[in-house]
Order: sequence, then C-alpha cells, then structure tokens
Amino acid sequence: MKNLIIKILKKLGYRLKGIKPSIKHNDFNSIAKFLLENKKNIHTYFDIGANKGQSIEIFKKMNASCQIHSFEPTPELYRDLVKKFENDKTIKINNIGLGKEKDKLNFYSFNKSTPVNSFLPMDKKSKFYKARLYNSSSNDSNFTNQTKIDVTSVDNYCNDNNIKEIDFMKIDTQGFEEEVLLGSKKMLQEQKISIIQLEIIFGFAYEKNSSMFKIEENLYKNGYKCLGITNSGNVLSWSAFQSDFLYVKKDIYDHIKNLHEENKDIKGVTKSIKKQKGQVLY
Repeated sequence: MKNLIIKILKKLGYRLKGIKPSIKHNDFNSIAKFLLENKKNIHTYFDIGANKGQSIEIFKKMNASCQIHSFEPTPELYRDLVKKFENDKTIKINNIGLGKEKDKLNFYSFNKSTPVNSFLPMDKKSKFYKARLYNSSSNDSNFTNQTKIDVTSVDNYCNDNNIKEIDFMKIDTQGFEEEVLLGSKKMLQEQKISIIQLEIIFGFAYEKNSSMFKIEENLYKNGYKCLGITNSGNVLSWSAFQSDFLYVKKDIYDHIKNLHEENKDIKGVTKSIKKQKGQVLY
C-alpha cells in the first residue's frame, strides 16, 4: 500500500516525506545524539540565539545531564529564560551576544510578536520586514528598537569559563553566524567543537546577506565538513529563503566514512549494500 501511495504521489508531481524526528528523516538533533552517544564525559552545548529556550529543551531531551551555555541578547527574552530555567543549575543563561570579538554593538529588536532580533537591521524593502510589520500592532516608526549590547567571542567566553571543548554548538543569530564563527577561531583550529548547527539566510531579510562561501571557507580550512542540510528551495519563490546546515569535525566525519566503508547496517540510520540487484543505489 505504501509503495502504491508513493507511486501515485510521484505521478502527480509530489513525494512523501517523513516528519517523525529521526536520522533517516534528517533530524539534526537525532543525528547529533547518535554521533555523541558514546562520549562518556559530560556534554557541553552552546545555544547561541536562545530565543524562548526551544533548543535548551531539545538539548535536555538529547542528554539530560548536559551543561548548557545559552546566549540571548534581548533583555525581555533573557529575563523569561532565567525565570523558566532558574531551578536547573546545569543551564547558564547569558545576556550577551557572541561575535568576532569583545565589543559593544547596536542590537535591533522588533515587535514582541516577531522573534527575529539581530545585530543587523532589517531590510525595510523586503517582504520579510513588511510581513512582520503588517502582522504586528506597530507602525514603521516604532517597529524597531535599537540598543547597545555587550558582545564577546566564543574563544573569549571559553577562556573565561575554562571550557575546553564544545560538543554541540547551535548558532541562530539572524544573519550574524559568520561573525560568531570568526570569533571561534581558536576552538575551530584546535577542533574543539564537535558539531555545529547554523542557519544561513540566502534571501532578502537583513541589510547584510550571509555569505555561504565565507562560512564554508572558514569551516573547511579548519577541518570541518558539511553533513546535512534541512531545506531545499529557492529565493525566487521564497524571498527570505533560509536553511540550517550541520557541520562536524574531522574525526567524526572520518568515523561516518568508516561506517559506510565497513558496509554496516544500522537500524534507523543506514542500510548495508547486499550482493544482489534491484536495491537502492546509495
């Protein structure tokens, strides 16, 4: 029955896509959990751009004993996070931003119903800006609030807090991801960050566009390889098209390569190749 449904959908120009969080459905959290499951030490996770704490809750489901360092520059969101997680001593909430270096930068916060605050101003000509403005109770003159926010770098923060390695670093900073990575120079060079998840906005949202080339160049030269991409799409149809990318350090990538070279069959992860015809060509 399932194969029949797939064939019918294919003829109609559609395809069936699994949505249950799993590795085979390209769920990044499931992938990270699998790759880190044999690590015996307490895991250290960085949530850069914490917003309402969605990733913190996911991290705790991935590994209940993990240490989380959360970064949220927006004062209101920071206060909500402190209140929400005040009883969990394994979570450290920081009311600062992360970037290339220690500094004090302009930070742009928008209407409370629009959680896309950034160190970059929105492009007021973009659909991204107009849609959020029209959906709010604000007008163009009071939609944006600009303040100065303290910023440090990943390298400085790790040095100040005696953090030797980061197991999983999630970066969702609305176009500021490149700067965060530049401030992670030492940790990247020394391969002290195991897995990096970051968002890249390809379309029109902020006054400065992210550079996929610069991000990839920085990570690749430090021995990191891209493992997965969440969304496929285009800027023509979706003006603010964006996607999440998952990068891993060299020894994890080599481990994955070995799994495939050894032709292992791991349930829910990957299937082995059999000596027969008519199988999926991996």
